[in-house]
Amino acid sequence: MLLARKRLSTAALAVAGLLATVCVNHGSLEEAYRRLYLSTFALEFPSSKEAFDICTRNQVQSCLELVARAREGKEMLRAVEPQTALEHTLEVIGSACPREGPDQQEVCLGAIVALYFFREREQDALILRAVLNADRATQRKLLGPVPFAWHGNRPEPERWIDALSKLPDDAFPRTGKDAVLKGFLSPPDSNDDGGVRLL
Repeated sequence: MLLARKRLSTAALAVAGLLATVCVNHGSLEEAYRRLYLSTFALEFPSSKEAFDICTRNQVQSCLELVARAREGKEMLRAVEPQTALEHTLEVIGSACPREGPDQQEVCLGAIVALYFFREREQDALILRAVLNADRATQRKLLGPVPFAWHGNRPEPERWIDALSKLPDDAFPRTGKDAVLKGFLSPPDSNDDGGVRLL
């Protein structure tokens, strides 16, 4: 009886430890999204390698601090097992993006920026499914109006173009369906959203 209780206690501690790790990871991921948000939406974040070189050469502290914080966000994201990180990222996009509060939008848009780091074919298939099944407000955020860098680094852009071209026009931002689809054909280095590529 005592041995059974001890085993049960050990199992309970292991489960509690796992749950604590998941909670910490999810909290860390939300902070990672806030930091990754900076790479696309902070005014002083360098939008190109050339701008970053100027920032570095001139030791522009505000710029360097933004890049350092965004890089920390990338490391926080990468510290979590990739499948878990992607699943949580997609859950956050689904829950935060339909909301309008500024804090929720920072997390939503940061999570969208994070999609850049998920390029494996299986991951890409999960992202595409999530985009196709999202509500209209979330679809518009995922597809623009900012030309997100993740659009241009998909492993199979033709699959995206084929699937997205079947969506109705109201699934796209004001920039329109054609502009969004063109972004999926652009190689990453020609995409206007260069910030996250510096990480």
